Amino acid sequence: MAVENEKFKHLSDLIRGLRQARTFTDRPVDRDTILSIVEAARLAPSANNSQPWRFHVYADPNVVPQGERLGGGVLIAACAEEAILSNRWREQPFIMIDVPIALTHMILHAQSLGLGFRLVFDFEKEDLAGLTDIPKGHKPVALLFIGRPESFEETAVAPAEDVVIVDRF
Repeated sequence: MAVENEKFKHLSDLIRGLRQARTFTDRPVDRDTILSIVEAARLAPSANNSQPWRFHVYADPNVVPQGERLGGGVLIAACAEEAILSNRWREQPFIMIDVPIALTHMILHAQSLGLGFRLVFDFEKEDLAGLTDIPKGHKPVALLFIGRPESFEETAVAPAEDVVIVDRF
């Protein structure tokens, strides 16, 4: 059995408690808090240390995609800078791995601060119409909403025996 390092024990609790927020309150999240969350992403590992991510942060509720409500939080458009795209190992698109790793850092840090998140990977180009300042070459990978949670989504997690295979191939 694994022995948890007391210094990082809270991380296990954060991971077990992760749930996406369905809605956010109107209470604002201050700029320094948001910047500390983005800093967590900046420190994430990446393939070949390429750090292909670019994060565009929006606090204006008018830029959010239709059907989403920002409340007092922010929208972070997580993009990959295509010029940095590192293609190795049979042209593996590492941006689709690296950017979600950085997003996970932001999500865990936000939750450690008592904030909620909503992560959207499935969006159309039209959903980004309000995000007019994203430069050409910054490919949107995901939209991350961070704010003070009002309600949470109910999600089912698959049982371990359905997703973990040990000593069988």
